[in-house]
Amino acid sequence: MVSNKVIFYLALIAIIVLIAVPTISKINQTHTERLLKVEVLNMKEKAMACYLKNECKEKVTLKELVEKKYLTRGIDPRTNEYFKDDVYVVIKDHQTSLFIDGVEEK
Repeated sequence: MVSNKVIFYLALIAIIVLIAVPTISKINQTHTERLLKVEVLNMKEKAMACYLKNECKEKVTLKELVEKKYLTRGIDPRTNEYFKDDVYVVIKDHQTSLFIDGVEEK
């Protein structure tokens, strides 16, 4: 027969798992989003610096920034792979927009 202690410990473990799994998942998701924001902001800042020095045009690819030594090749935190070379930044009226796979990143 199962004692009350065993049932208590099983219930306690179940409660901990029910709380820990979603919490860890949310923390990991938030961390990944923040890492991506940092990478995007860094690319935008370096593209703007290149543009202001008249070394780049209004559409700057990641490949150009790496070749001109403004950036090292960044890693996409969502996939843990290098960003593709066709990632680009569009500068219009001193505002920057970064596009990854043709989709604008905020």
